[in-house]
Amino acid sequence: MKWCNFFNKISLILQALGCAVLYFVIEAICRHSFTEAWTYMTTKPLVFAYNTAFIFTTMLLVYLFRKRIFWRIFIGSLWLFLGIVNGVLLLNRVTPFTGPDVKNLTDGLSIAKKYLTQTQMTIGAVLLGIAVLILLIILIKSPKYRGKLKYKVNIPLVLAGILAFGGITQLALEKRVLSNYFGNIAIAYEDYGYPYCLATTIFNTGISAPRDYSKNEIQKIENSEENLPETKDGSHPNILFLQLESFFDPTLVNYLDISEDPIPNFRKLMKEYSSGYLTVPAVGAGTANVEFEVMTGISAKFFGPGEYPYKSVLTEKTCEAAPYDFKQLGYGTHAIHNHRGAFYNRNKVFANMGFDTFTCLEYMNNVMKTPKNWAKDSLLTEQILDALNSTEGSDYIYTISVQGHGKYPTEQVIENPAITVTQYQTEEQRWAYEYYANQIYEMDLFVKELTDTLNNYDEDVILVMYGDHLPALDMTEASMADGSSIFQTQYIVWSNFDMKKKNMDINAYELNSEIMSRLGMSVGMMNKYQQNYKDDINYKQNLKALSYDMLYGKRYIYGETNPFKKTDLKMGVKD
Repeated sequence: MKWCNFFNKISLILQALGCAVLYFVIEAICRHSFTEAWTYMTTKPLVFAYNTAFIFTTMLLVYLFRKRIFWRIFIGSLWLFLGIVNGVLLLNRVTPFTGPDVKNLTDGLSIAKKYLTQTQMTIGAVLLGIAVLILLIILIKSPKYRGKLKYKVNIPLVLAGILAFGGITQLALEKRVLSNYFGNIAIAYEDYGYPYCLATTIFNTGISAPRDYSKNEIQKIENSEENLPETKDGSHPNILFLQLESFFDPTLVNYLDISEDPIPNFRKLMKEYSSGYLTVPAVGAGTANVEFEVMTGISAKFFGPGEYPYKSVLTEKTCEAAPYDFKQLGYGTHAIHNHRGAFYNRNKVFANMGFDTFTCLEYMNNVMKTPKNWAKDSLLTEQILDALNSTEGSDYIYTISVQGHGKYPTEQVIENPAITVTQYQTEEQRWAYEYYANQIYEMDLFVKELTDTLNNYDEDVILVMYGDHLPALDMTEASMADGSSIFQTQYIVWSNFDMKKKNMDINAYELNSEIMSRLGMSVGMMNKYQQNYKDDINYKQNLKALSYDMLYGKRYIYGETNPFKKTDLKMGVKD
């Protein structure tokens, strides 16, 4: 009894020590290494202390209950479970467990079948069931706190602890111990800790309202169209965007030697047509945010860290995007993706972005797979032609490839590769890069097949091709032989008719407006603003204000109405 009284008196100290141990175990699971967790704890003690304080703050709730032992175990088990989920995910993908995963568990459970075997999923379900059973036993058997529960004291103290933690968070952000922008979400989790990053991806979402947000301020921005030329009348070329999964030139990695050029066709086209570097919002992952930027003209950086608009605001609202703009010019609008239609909610979101049709993997025949079970891109040529031939007029087609997708194997899986890696730093790195190089080698052959086919097509076609982001192969700025940023990929503007060659580097969210500008097209408020005010000193600030007004504000830019009606999205272009 004396020992119990003593432990109760120092329970806060013991709880803090327990939270530190628990957090260390969670980081070890997430990093798949106790050594790396130790290094993280000793090299970033303030970040470690902050995340320990986060777990400790959630543990304060136990002082509102009599069965404190159970509630400590229960809350600790929840944190441990989240750590295990993240650790398992990172064994099979590059993106850690985030807020959108929590909000879209149905998508997560379905994609789990790609990463885990049936046996692994069964074992996981059994272990989870055993854990729940143990918690129920502890709930029944655990002793109750024998003292008097002083709610008038305990509740204010718990609230004070929560408010104090909020103040610590703000101080940590101001002193840059933490950050609320994640350029690479996987690296952010390693730098700022799992609890903080998971929480901020859950609660810090959307675009914040500008300080001076008002009808008058938005109307000032609306004058952006006054200096633009009228859209040219007459027939328009078909406009195709091809977003190539993780497509990148591996010969630019300065510590690698590769047996031969894996992308000779893409390289040849870069010399012959308009090209340059494309700055994208992500590294190693984030395909959906790149296509969001290209189609909407809105920077993904305006949103919360790690947020995917496809999994948040666009599931509920329509948004001005390239398909809606091209529909004003009489275009048919089509999306194509050789992966599951429900992935990133595309089967719902594309209706809110103005697409007429969406052809996903479920509507494709003769699908060949990579050794890592992703669909190969060669079948996309047929899908693009089907979309072009499905209408009599011009078409806008946005195609998202998937063949180059990670996670890349660290052992040999291709027995007779066309491309081999001859110089590397580690054996695991060799096999990962060799697998990757052979996938983009085949993607490059697909690019040649597609351009050869479109070259003989009897209508004018513009094809804009680019990699969505660098592959998840742990590259850094120092790795790049040409000095480029890890947030840059390469793009090409190809056409089957004469177009003036214009090389320039550009942001992904400005790519569509640049293409429309070259064609003399000025429709859509976002395009008009970008085409007229790109060099203005307040360009970025006003772009964010417009984005907020369109998605979260009162839509002053549209006269306080929503001119975009959800389309009746047809799956596939064939009956």
